[in-house]
Amino acid sequence: MEFNKQLCASILGISMVVAHIVLLWYLWTVFGSVETENKSVYVAEIATPLTGAFALTVVKWVIDTQGKITSEKTVGVTLVIVLVLLTGALYGALIYGPYQYQLGSWQPDELNRFFVFVETGGGGMFGLLFNDMFNKE
Repeated sequence: MEFNKQLCASILGISMVVAHIVLLWYLWTVFGSVETENKSVYVAEIATPLTGAFALTVVKWVIDTQGKITSEKTVGVTLVIVLVLLTGALYGALIYGPYQYQLGSWQPDELNRFFVFVETGGGGMFGLLFNDMFNKE
């Protein structure tokens, strides 16, 4: 079973841009200036650079392709499964961290470390996938 690569990239790109816009809005609204006992929550600052890089990659690709599906190049089901798993894991983690903090289960330092871990680990894997999925064809 094979899937059109540009269509998969389009779905992934739209999903990432929408999710990251919502995430950044939420993080900057809720955590943008949170101070607790001289310890700050820096999750908005941690997430913004990587989010910007992802969004710029997708926007550049949309400009290059003019938003059209023109390629017949395909990808296998294994890549699609990895994309779905990685996307779901990243979205789940980005919801889980702030949720744990708002419940009072985590302190600011724990939330900051979690975001650094998720953004660098997940972001690194996404960087590899984005490099392939959003190259100019």
